Amino acid sequence: MLKDIESAQLESIVTLAGHRRKVQLAIDKLQGSSAKNKFDRLVFSVAPPDSCVVGEPIEPAIEVHAAPGTSEEVELILHGSPAPEVTGNTRIMLRPNAKAPSVATFTDISIEPVGEYLFEVRSVNNEAIFARAAKPTQVTLPRSRDAIEALFQDFDDLLTFA
Repeated sequence: MLKDIESAQLESIVTLAGHRRKVQLAIDKLQGSSAKNKFDRLVFSVAPPDSCVVGEPIEPAIEVHAAPGTSEEVELILHGSPAPEVTGNTRIMLRPNAKAPSVATFTDISIEPVGEYLFEVRSVNNEAIFARAAKPTQVTLPRSRDAIEALFQDFDDLLTFA
């Protein structure tokens, strides 16, 4: 019966995370556990920035919230190419609050190398519960470094005339 399916079986049957989330919510409703576990979505309360500087901490810190009383571990993941190297607090617990949304704040996050990356925060225990940024973040070089590289490019152009 559907309400007795295990998560591993569900993952093998439903491959898309969003669809799996919907099926899991339906199963929870069948089991009568939806009132007990209200952790069914994450929302950015402080979204990732449009751009940031490579290797520098992102300010303000990225923050997500979930239903009141939720105490789950969530992780910050970046999608993009070249493969991002992320430092900082990327895996933390939601801070439960009985009356207000539970909150997780990702601090000291910095990214390398330069590129375009899409932020996602998801539950460690249930990958079907996630929040994805509306648009990618541009990771750029510091302004002074851009100017120095442009100067060297001008010199290269002068030296390679033919």
